Amino acid sequence: MKLYTKKFAAALFTIFITGVGQMVTAQEVQFSQFYASSLYLNPALAGVENDFTVNSNFRSQWISSSSSQITTQLSAIMPLYASSGRKGLMGGVGLGLFTDGSGAGGAMRQTGFRASYAYSFGLDNDLHRFSFGAQAGFTQRAIDANAQWGSQYVNGNYDPNLIPDNVGVNNRVSHGVFNLGAFWSFNPARNYYRAGTSGYSGIAIGNLNRPNVSLTDNGTDQLPVVIKYHGGLELHGTRRFNFGPQVLVAATQGHGNQINAGISANYKLIDNPFGLLGNTDLLFSGWYRVGNGVIAAVGISNATYTLGFSYDLTTSSLGNYNNGNGAYEISFSIRNAKDKRRRRFDTPRI
Repeated sequence: MKLYTKKFAAALFTIFITGVGQMVTAQEVQFSQFYASSLYLNPALAGVENDFTVNSNFRSQWISSSSSQITTQLSAIMPLYASSGRKGLMGGVGLGLFTDGSGAGGAMRQTGFRASYAYSFGLDNDLHRFSFGAQAGFTQRAIDANAQWGSQYVNGNYDPNLIPDNVGVNNRVSHGVFNLGAFWSFNPARNYYRAGTSGYSGIAIGNLNRPNVSLTDNGTDQLPVVIKYHGGLELHGTRRFNFGPQVLVAATQGHGNQINAGISANYKLIDNPFGLLGNTDLLFSGWYRVGNGVIAAVGISNATYTLGFSYDLTTSSLGNYNNGNGAYEISFSIRNAKDKRRRRFDTPRI
């Protein structure tokens, strides 16, 4: 049984890699700390949390330029067990909210709600865990009613007395969204006496219903399908130190692709499960966003909470349009952890 499950897991990982490589033709904006915004990343991640968990992210990008963008998300996951005990995790449900404002003063804004359900099961005494999730939600896109239009500019100067050329443009539009996801983790409890490494592999497909998001009367602007692959390993170094590579590929049909590749490390600062700071790790990550920029992240984490900070530095020609500004991001997660000794499933833990 053990040999079968290892072969099955390896085959599934290979299928994920191969399939995504064939489907990447295209780009969706992602959180740099995508691993801290699990429901925003993949609905199947609702099925792998062992405790009630609340995650949040705040991202500020190019804040001093006219192309500024601020994105936030808040989500909660409730695990589902087969019995009143904590054994037999069978999935979870999740709720998430997000907002995204771009342009001067957040003239363009999105607000969305997502509900997720995932079914999960373990094999080989939970050395392998699989989760399959679905997500449905609602998004509203809006333009600030006081936004400035090109027709209100004369020789580069804004004249509020001129009539804006916004005939046939709606201030807001709403639509539904439907997403699917799958996730596999190996050695999720990170028992390195049993297995010398741990890892995960996941895929999510978003906007399957291809909603029309056009803000113009009788216009058509269908959201493209988004395919995301995320995977990583954690290699056991010493009792206190572990490290490993991770990757995120986000492919948006017809728009290009985003690839984040990096390495993360964690150092166990406090090596006992007792007290508020029990089993606390220091976290460090470095990422390269292919063709665009680099990301540095630091954090602190234990079974109860995780706090992370990251900064994006633009290295492409986009830096000519954002005054050289990057993006910073803060994430915070809190969990109602019953077992303080259990380590998190994901890599990295911020």
